[in-house]
Amino acid sequence: FIYLRTYEACICGIKLHVDSVAFQEQDSVVAACASSAIWSTFQVTGRNFQHKIETPVEITKSAIKYFPYTNRHFPNYGLTSEQMAHAIRNVGLEPFLVDASSESIVTHVYAFHKAKIPLVLGVKLINKDNSVLGFHAVSVMGYSIDKNRKPFFGSDFYLYSSHINKLYVHDDQVGPFAKMELIYTDKVLTTDWIDENGNAGNIIGLPTQMILPLYPKIRIPLTTILRIANKLDELINKINSNVHFLNSPIEWDVFLSQSNEFKQEILNNSSLSEEYKLILLQTNMPKFIWRVNAIYGEEKTEFIFDTTDIEQGEIFLNIVPYSFNLTQIFKLISLQINLEEIRLKSLIKIIKYLQKSLE
Repeated sequence: FIYLRTYEACICGIKLHVDSVAFQEQDSVVAACASSAIWSTFQVTGRNFQHKIETPVEITKSAIKYFPYTNRHFPNYGLTSEQMAHAIRNVGLEPFLVDASSESIVTHVYAFHKAKIPLVLGVKLINKDNSVLGFHAVSVMGYSIDKNRKPFFGSDFYLYSSHINKLYVHDDQVGPFAKMELIYTDKVLTTDWIDENGNAGNIIGLPTQMILPLYPKIRIPLTTILRIANKLDELINKINSNVHFLNSPIEWDVFLSQSNEFKQEILNNSSLSEEYKLILLQTNMPKFIWRVNAIYGEEKTEFIFDTTDIEQGEIFLNIVPYSFNLTQIFKLISLQINLEEIRLKSLIKIIKYLQKSLE
C-alpha cells in the first residue's frame, strides 16, 4: 500500500502511531458513499498535489453547487458522476471519467497507482437473486497480484496489469482496505457487504464507472498508450514469427510516473552508460510521463512518452536500453517493418528511432 502515511493518536496519555489512509463510515446526513470515497481519495491527492483536503460537508456542497434543482443538500443520499466531477475540479484537479470494465479497471488501477493517484470506482450492487440493491462508490487504495503470466483477457497481448486479482478499497459500508476480488469470467467484483439475512459474500459489484482525479496537465489517456504498445507488440510478433529472435511473447508494463522518480531510477541504474544517463537526466520532461516497459525474461527496454501533448502530437520521447541484447533485437526487427502500413504517428517515430540507431 503505497498511499500509507503515519497518523498519531493519544489514548489515556499513551502516544500511538498507525500507518494507514484516513477512513470514515458513511453519514448520510452530510455525505453519502460518493462523498466519503472522494474524501478518502483526497487524503492521498491532497498531499501529492498540495490541495486543500475538504471535509465531507464541503465536498457535498461543492458537488451540488451548480445543480440548483437537485433535492435538498442535507440529508444527502448520493451524488451523480457529474457532481463528483465538480467536487474534484473544485480542489484544482481535473476529473477524468472512464467506463468501468474488468479490462479497464486493472489497467487504470495499476497505471495510476504507480503514480500515487487513487481512483474512485462506481459499482452496481447486485444480490444473488439478481435484484439490484443500488449504486455504490469506493476509493481504490491498493491491489494484489498473482504470479501467473497470462494474456490480457484472452488476447495475444501480455500486460503486467493482468496479474491483478484483488482490489483493496475504502468502503464506507464495510471498512478500510476491504477486499474486492475480480471474477474475470463474470466480469464482476466480490464484496463483503452483508445481505438481508446477515450473510456476507452474496452481494456482488458490477463495475460501472471510474473517476480519476488528475493533475490538470495530464492530457494523454492511458488508452492511447496501450494502443501504441499493443500495435508495437503486434508488429514485433509478426516479424518474429519469421526471424525467431524471441522464444516467448514480450510482457508490457505500462504505467504513469513522475519524471523526477524516473530520473532517480536512471541515476541509480548500473546497466546504462554514464553518457546515456547524462542524456536522459538532462532531457526536459513534463511532471508526469508515461512509461512502457517491454520485459523479456530478465531483460527490459523502456519507451517514454509525454503526457501533456495532444493525442495527434509527437508524444514519444525516448528509449531506455536497460538490456543491450533486447534493444538490439528490437532494432533488427524494426528494419523488417514497412512504415507505410502504420497509422499511429508515435509508433512511426519509434520505428524510425530504432532504425536510425542502427545506422
